[in-house]
Amino acid sequence: MCGLTRITGTEPNKLFIPAGLMDEAFDGKIPLIPSRPDAKVDIRSTRQIDSMALNQFMLSCLVQRIAPHIHRWNKSVIFGIDRLRRDVGWEPEYTFPAAVEQTWRWFRDSGRSEQQGFEFGWEDELIRQVRERG
Repeated sequence: MCGLTRITGTEPNKLFIPAGLMDEAFDGKIPLIPSRPDAKVDIRSTRQIDSMALNQFMLSCLVQRIAPHIHRWNKSVIFGIDRLRRDVGWEPEYTFPAAVEQTWRWFRDSGRSEQQGFEFGWEDELIRQVRERG
């Protein structure tokens, strides 16, 4: 995390979500509906999304190692590149910190950091529930 802190100039404020709350959120048992669902994704369906599917989608945006279409929230979908290195000699062009630094510089220098607005109502509700149970 130190490299990301150096790149962005911010300190992370981690908040751990208790497993029980994650289970309830993942299963749609608690309402974590965004105040303005503005995900800009094409799900190729006109059906109404149930709270479980919406919660799973929002949780997958918040915790990127989640792939709800594959398994529950507590299993990781982070894969390594060791086999590519071993089998074909492939090496990534950028290290992860270098890619983050390049992306952050582009985001800041292009003015997008000043233009882009975010709706954090969903995350605020999750934080409220974590603190309430805390």
